[in-house]
Amino acid sequence: MKRERNMSMPPSGGHNVIDSHIYTRLTNLWKSESEWWSLEERRDFIRWVPRARITEQQNSIANHRLARYMRKNNRLTWGHFVVLRAMFGASQCARQDWWEGFKRKYKRAVEEAPPGVVPRDVKEVLETDRMDCPPIMNIPTMEVEDGHVGEDCGCSWCLEHPAIARRKNEPVSQGDRAVKAEPKRECPRGQGLYTGEEESHEDCVQRMAREAGVEPEETPKGEGIDEKVSELVIRVPCLQEKGDVVPTELSNTREQGRVIEVLMQLLKEQRERTEMLAAKVNRVERGLKRNKRQCRDISRKVKSRRVKNNFAACSANGYDCALHLLQHPSTLHEASISDVDSNPASYTTMAL
Repeated sequence: MKRERNMSMPPSGGHNVIDSHIYTRLTNLWKSESEWWSLEERRDFIRWVPRARITEQQNSIANHRLARYMRKNNRLTWGHFVVLRAMFGASQCARQDWWEGFKRKYKRAVEEAPPGVVPRDVKEVLETDRMDCPPIMNIPTMEVEDGHVGEDCGCSWCLEHPAIARRKNEPVSQGDRAVKAEPKRECPRGQGLYTGEEESHEDCVQRMAREAGVEPEETPKGEGIDEKVSELVIRVPCLQEKGDVVPTELSNTREQGRVIEVLMQLLKEQRERTEMLAAKVNRVERGLKRNKRQCRDISRKVKSRRVKNNFAACSANGYDCALHLLQHPSTLHEASISDVDSNPASYTTMAL
């Protein structure tokens, strides 16, 4: 009991972003489900946690050493299966040759579980070391009996069906083409590693828009014109550079049409916003002209008022001077001849 109480998760030993997400998923499982496990299952889980890592050589359930251990040994425990299911998903585990015996031993193995952490584009993620957070919703465990997509991929199904695995590369004669085609049988490996199901129509459209370099976004109805203008400035260069680029690796013409519809819709939105911006600029220019005209009229009125005030002041001063001379005529005779010679203008004013 003491050893059981001291049992805990080992430290993370990952070297990339996938290892970090795997360790986070295993830690959450340990905290939420380990109390219902047996002591042996807990020990086995703790034993395999440090080995739950993804590298360039071990990046799928077909070549990972944890999966090889499950194939080569008959000692299948729940703790080992939980680690493998967290990495690659229950649907991938259900396509291995050891699944039937394990399912009979542990009835709970067929219950719904979150999809595996390892993404479908695992090689690209290892190169960029960037990855979105994996989904945590539960999905049904999909058991697939057979199928094939190409050459022998090394999975348990291909090992059991070597004839079907080689059938794709064999030449087809003219007579065989007339025979009714059999239902297509594809290998389940590589399908649903990330979400366990095919992407929806909306996800497909968004993915193709991202590949074209355009991020469609819905604009709220109450958004002001200034926010629309700033968004236009950000997105217009991207449209000018990549608006005429159509992905060359699309599966069919229907997907190409979807991409073109998305691009046309975005171009229409940018055209409307450009027209709104031009209308706002015209209104601002008209307002500036109107304000300039009003300022000019006010300046003229102020100048005219100032001239009238100066004339009135001068007239009042002349009237006061004449009245003073009339009342005191002796003041005019007191002015000396020298003052008249030096300042005749003042003498004339006094005479008036």
